[in-house]
Amino acid sequence: MGAKELTPDERKSILVLHDAGLKLSAISEATHRSIGMCHKVIKLRDTPSKPSRRGKPNKVTERDQLVKVQEGLEPELLPRHQTAHKKWGDDHGDKTNAEWAAVPFSDEKKWSLDGPNGLQNR
Repeated sequence: MGAKELTPDERKSILVLHDAGLKLSAISEATHRSIGMCHKVIKLRDTPSKPSRRGKPNKVTERDQLVKVQEGLEPELLPRHQTAHKKWGDDHGDKTNAEWAAVPFSDEKKWSLDGPNGLQNR
């Protein structure tokens, strides 16, 4: 079993003693910590306090888990849906830009200058 983790005050005292010009052996005697621990504190002076964990990384990352959850929320397209999508695309694929500009899409109803969702303030 290893020693307890260094407190911020202990880290600070090791760095102060190092900046004062003491050798690692003198610093370890003054702080009652091993030479290796003192060397590690000095070496990792400007890095974040918690380095990444060693060992094999997780097989499924957090991002992969979120993608799986999103995929589960969408209904599965059945073969009849896929053929309907293809038929719709074939039927409407030859329309011009002018014809598409005349088509009202479902999200256009949300545009209102009167207020949020078309409700006026009273």
